[in-house]
Amino acid sequence: MRVVRVLKTLGALAIGLAAVSCASTAENLCALECECEHCNDYTEEGLCISAQLRQDQAEVYECDAAYDAWAICIEEKGVCDEKEAQFSTRSKGSCSEFQQTGQMCMTDNDCNGFNASCVNGNCSEKVCAGNNDPCQDDFDCQGEDLCDNAEQALNECIANASDKPVAFIDFN
Repeated sequence: MRVVRVLKTLGALAIGLAAVSCASTAENLCALECECEHCNDYTEEGLCISAQLRQDQAEVYECDAAYDAWAICIEEKGVCDEKEAQFSTRSKGSCSEFQQTGQMCMTDNDCNGFNASCVNGNCSEKVCAGNNDPCQDDFDCQGEDLCDNAEQALNECIANASDKPVAFIDFN
C-alpha cells in the first residue's frame, strides 16, 4: 500500500514538473521532435519531462555549457523527415558503393535475384557508403549523427561529476 502511495506521489510530481518547469531549452527540444513526429499529448509530456530531467541533471552536475552545446546542436542541425515523420540529427547518407554478391554474371539479367548489376563479371549490389547496408537511393542510408560529439561531451561531463555511467533517451 505504501509503494502505491509513493508511486502516485512520484507520478503527480512528474506531471507537476512537466506543467511548471518544462519551459526552456528542454521545451524547445521536445517541441521540435513532436512537431515533426505528430506526438500525442501523452508522448509529448513524456518527452518534455525527459528533456527537462536531462537539463536539470546537467545543471546539478555543473555541465550547463555541455548541455547548451548539445541542445544548440539539436536545434540547429536537427531536421524533420516529413515523409517518415521522424526528427533526426543524422546527415543524409550516400548510396554510392557496390558490394559483390558472389554470383558471376555476363549481363545485368544474370543478377535478377540480387537487385544488383553486373560489374566486371560479378553481380554487385548498391550499398550505403560506410556501413555496406543494401540500398537503392540515398534515402535508404543514414549518415553520421551531427550531434554525437556534443552528446558524448555532455554524457562524459555528467559521468565524471557523478562517477556513474549515464544513459539517456536519444533524440535521434
